[in-house]
Amino acid sequence: MNTFLNLVASNTIVAALLFGVLMLLRRRIKNPAVYHVILTLILVKLITPTYWQPRFDLLPSGRVATSVVRKQEVSSETNTTNKVLPKLKSISQNNYPRIPQVTLKSPHTQAPTSAASTSVDLSINKFDTGSEEAGRAWFARLTTDSEIRPVALIGLITIVWIIGIIGWCLLAIWRIVRFQWFLRQAQPASDNLNQMAQVLAAQIGLKSVPRLQMVKGNLSPLLWFCFSRARIILPTDLIKQLDDAECETLLLHELVHYRRGDHWVRLIELLATGIYWWNPILWLVRREIRVTEEQCCDAWVIQTLPEKRRSYAEVLVKAISYVSQSSQITGATGIGSANILEQRLKRIMCESLNGVISRRAKFVVAVIAVALLPFAPTLGEPLTQTNATENNDALPTPEDILSAYHDNFKKLMPIEIKYKVLTSESEACFNEDRRSLKDAKFMLTLNRTDLKVDGKIMYNEEMFQMLMHDTMERVERLNQALKPDNIKKRMAERIIENGYFWSDGKSFHRRWPKQMTDKEVELDPVPVVPPENLKTHYHSMNLAAWSKDNQPPMRCWFGGGNNQAVGQGIIGNNFNKAASLKTIAPLGQVKLVWNEPFDLHNLDAFMSKYSSSYRVVGRADLQGRPTILVDGYLTPPGKTGVRERIRAWVDPNQGYLPLRMEWAYIDVDGNVTNGIHRHIEVLEVQQIAEAHYPMRIKLQEYVYDTRVIEKQHQEIQKGKPAEELSPTPMIPGRTKIWEVTEFTPNKVIEAATMALKFPQNTPYKNNIDGRQYISGHSEPLPLPKKSIQVGEFAPPLQVASWLDGQSRNLIDFRGKVVFLLFIDISGLSNPLDDEERQQVDSMMKYLRKFHAKYSAKGVVFLEIHPAGTNPDQIRAYQKDRQCETLAAIDSGTKFEDSLTGKQYNGTNIELGLFLIGRNGRIAFNQDALEGGAGMNYYRYAARNLSIPLTFGSDVSEEEAMRRGMQILEFMISEQIDKALSVKF
Repeated sequence: MNTFLNLVASNTIVAALLFGVLMLLRRRIKNPAVYHVILTLILVKLITPTYWQPRFDLLPSGRVATSVVRKQEVSSETNTTNKVLPKLKSISQNNYPRIPQVTLKSPHTQAPTSAASTSVDLSINKFDTGSEEAGRAWFARLTTDSEIRPVALIGLITIVWIIGIIGWCLLAIWRIVRFQWFLRQAQPASDNLNQMAQVLAAQIGLKSVPRLQMVKGNLSPLLWFCFSRARIILPTDLIKQLDDAECETLLLHELVHYRRGDHWVRLIELLATGIYWWNPILWLVRREIRVTEEQCCDAWVIQTLPEKRRSYAEVLVKAISYVSQSSQITGATGIGSANILEQRLKRIMCESLNGVISRRAKFVVAVIAVALLPFAPTLGEPLTQTNATENNDALPTPEDILSAYHDNFKKLMPIEIKYKVLTSESEACFNEDRRSLKDAKFMLTLNRTDLKVDGKIMYNEEMFQMLMHDTMERVERLNQALKPDNIKKRMAERIIENGYFWSDGKSFHRRWPKQMTDKEVELDPVPVVPPENLKTHYHSMNLAAWSKDNQPPMRCWFGGGNNQAVGQGIIGNNFNKAASLKTIAPLGQVKLVWNEPFDLHNLDAFMSKYSSSYRVVGRADLQGRPTILVDGYLTPPGKTGVRERIRAWVDPNQGYLPLRMEWAYIDVDGNVTNGIHRHIEVLEVQQIAEAHYPMRIKLQEYVYDTRVIEKQHQEIQKGKPAEELSPTPMIPGRTKIWEVTEFTPNKVIEAATMALKFPQNTPYKNNIDGRQYISGHSEPLPLPKKSIQVGEFAPPLQVASWLDGQSRNLIDFRGKVVFLLFIDISGLSNPLDDEERQQVDSMMKYLRKFHAKYSAKGVVFLEIHPAGTNPDQIRAYQKDRQCETLAAIDSGTKFEDSLTGKQYNGTNIELGLFLIGRNGRIAFNQDALEGGAGMNYYRYAARNLSIPLTFGSDVSEEEAMRRGMQILEFMISEQIDKALSVKF
């Protein structure tokens, strides 16, 4: 088995080296056919048995090169401990050595060897063990460790490997059998297509033509070769959309795949993937092969049918648009995917393509194949195996760094902190907002059918409504943020967070004001017990606690009134569902296990992950201070190889705190793509209780340079290709300063404070089941009753009396459209100021106009006033409005008891509008005017009336009111007209 593993490792190394060289020479290889043959050669190399296996010894036998800095006499006691890595010790801050700065080009660069490294002879005869027996014991122990661990590791690797092979084989078989079953419904192609294929095959030198079959389904045209003779599978619906010229180029593309033998490459891929499913080089080679095959086929089609370039380009667009999500089918060779469509179209329409290999290129590839396919070097090992001596300059491991960081915090635990966060914004932030506002306003001018990708509409009606609703809210938010007064406030330094925090590393308690800018609030004036203190002393503050003794562990108090729908607190087991509980500071939360991914843009979260997330890069100076450079990776490589990386400069002399951290996206070579997009730097560290804590931290966020983006847009409009533009730089935007105002180490907190019990009869929400509760009661509150929805039968009216003394109900109006309005006029009895009176008069004017228009069309207007309303008050209101409608007072003794209002409006008894059709069912209600659907309906009405959705501050309140009433009148009128058009 070891021989097989060594062979696989050797093949992998050779294939990786060959692939790396090919990537370096990629731009010089103009012919895609040559590139494809070399890629296929790499694939074949992975599964080729070898007979030429030269041996390369990593180190000469008997001597080992090690790094030694501290010269000392080695006693037998020291040697028998067999320690590989030293225990890290902090160096005195005044005596630390000056270490040259390290320049790093890639996150995969090896850590530099110390300047003091030398070669030392550690053979057994020269090692001073004190006695021959001690030396033998030391050597026996050393060789035992070095033999057992590799055996166990190889065994584990073998098991995982075999499981992966079995899994891949089962997956491949399942996919092949499933597709083979799908092809049972395939039908022969028409005679016209078969004749066309015969002519095309003769043109490219094919003696036999694969069978042509048609299938129904959203499938890409492909060449299928498995369990039978090769077949070209064509989707029926796509062929119907193509003219003869397009069908000809499509058929030729698939015939070229067959002519080139690409289906045999699929079988090689299948075998190689089964063995090397774990190897990223294999997947990269597979991707490059697929892309290059399409380039070769494109070139062959254009060379064969040069007069049909445009038809071929059009058929590619139609084929890829037809398949919205093209799935790869094992063993099939298809027309390609949409992600490189633009590049293919440019080459097809603008370039001179070549897809045939010259004799000279074939000879070069053959020489490479003869030289490399049978070649597999084996790695030898020195006869004498040993461990390096203890070395204080050797770089610590990630485990060492994290352990030392946590040990520093343990000296401070539990801690109590008061802090504040200040922020300010640069001109770059405002420019970014202006650009976003411009884009959002343009979005509001579009219809759903305007948003397409590859000719396909992106959103359904519901998703589009949500998008428009979010966009309108964004426009309003940006308009407010860009007002001159608000810009001035944003540029000035202001408090955005002001809090109290306590933690012992496993649990925490936090308090913060409801209004972050409220500087007068004392965060710890009184304890939280008895629970009644929450209502009397903490009405202007939020509190949160996380403790293993709480069941569930999280409890938050938000104060406020006794509104059961909102609640005064929450409980749960998910930290991230509690609003405003995170900060950028290292608060010692090193042992909490979060239920969801935690915000990694702070020091403590970065230093609290598993050591496997990090890599120690080397040593580097940070403003004259020696630090250890550590890279942490937040995301795995994406499809383009880009991933997010944190780089941290850790100070071993100050509690292993990261003094600087940078977030950036890097490519496969470790190069930063667009510059860093945020960084943190520690401005002040204090030594407390023989430990270190950062007292001031600066967080700098970056935004894209809007001025460069505008210039790029202008260059694109002038015809410059987007891929030729330089990457958009990022420049400093928002700045935040986290500052400790009070710090107390080793501070114990009361258990009752951590429990954070709610006062009796407090409404709160349980985030685990989503239900509302009342403290002191185990059963959840009943779910709120919803209003009567469109399509439901309108329930009978249960009113105390009609204003005219008559007796009636909805059944009396069957066959007519009823406009039912729940209205509360109690506020009109109080004296109104001039502005309120103006708004009421404007509304009444529209009501009179509306009533007169639709009463003449037979619409019945009914008003239901809350229980307890004075009849004389209703008569005075109707007289003031100058139009009378049928009015009734709801049954019940007070507003909350209004029975009909509860039936129609559910739990929320407020102003309600219901349109009842001729058949007695609800045709429209006020819910349609709320939320995302309501905002989208509002937008639709505004566009029909040619009323701008956004307007400047020059528009008066009266004009804004008039426009709003116009839009509302349009919406309700449209619904009444629809109801009137339906016959009973």
